[in-house]
Amino acid sequence: MLENPEDEKPISGTVPQQPIQQGAPVMNTQVFVQQVPGRPVQIFASTPSSSVPSSEDIQNMVQKIHKYLDSINKPGIDFLEFWNAVLGTDGGATPNNIKTAFKMMQMMTGNTITKEILISTGNAYVNELTAVINKETTAKITIKQNLQKQLEQEKSNLVNQAQNLEAQIAKLTIDLSDAKASLLQIDNKYSPQMQEADLTISTGNTALGIVTADINNFIQLIQTNI
Repeated sequence: MLENPEDEKPISGTVPQQPIQQGAPVMNTQVFVQQVPGRPVQIFASTPSSSVPSSEDIQNMVQKIHKYLDSINKPGIDFLEFWNAVLGTDGGATPNNIKTAFKMMQMMTGNTITKEILISTGNAYVNELTAVINKETTAKITIKQNLQKQLEQEKSNLVNQAQNLEAQIAKLTIDLSDAKASLLQIDNKYSPQMQEADLTISTGNTALGIVTADINNFIQLIQTNI
């Protein structure tokens, strides 16, 4: 990798002029440059729009993975530069384009790039990318598990709360029914006692009137006969 993006140039400088074979694909040699790695990006930084990823979600994730690969690009020319060169060619990754790009890369690097280097660095990128994806997947799984625990806890609390409220409502319903029944019987509960009190009062007053009348008559007899 070059420290300054403006200094990007083919490693071997000027590419030797070679005769172009009839029918050979046109290869842009400027793609064989040392690219400056950017800051590694977080691949799972955003959340898909729904639980089932759409084609747009998948395409966005593919672009993020490509950006991440660019950010971890190793110094020098290796698999990524070769891959990008082939993909940038008309027709993409065809056997002929791959052969042509490889020959051009060998000429540019003085035959220091080999098939084995391309394969080994390609596998290294796959392994590193897989490790990052697995790490972020594990982190997302942990977040999901924590959210699941919170969900279950809140759901349990709400179920208990609902059951308690239902029990209270059931008790209040019974209490209300008992109160209405007692209200209907309240007169019958106190009427006999009140009637008894009225009878006692009436009887007492009647008896009092009789006795006081007898006493007053007797007093009158005393006054007139003694």
